[in-house]
Amino acid sequence: MVGLIEVENRQVIQDLINEPALKKYDYGIIHYNSYDYRGIDVALIYQKRRFTPTNSLKKN
Repeated sequence: MVGLIEVENRQVIQDLINEPALKKYDYGIIHYNSYDYRGIDVALIYQKRRFTPTNSLKKN
């Protein structure tokens, strides 16, 4: 698992995990849009074969 902060948007993470060096690891994404006025988001990437999220909550 890798926690990511100050992410521009989900597409940036999708592009990252689709890079040839990472694609073979089959990463999943948990992503939330933040309330930050800059539009900076938070996310988690994880290997699907090693971890299965059972719950994910956005802080209000």
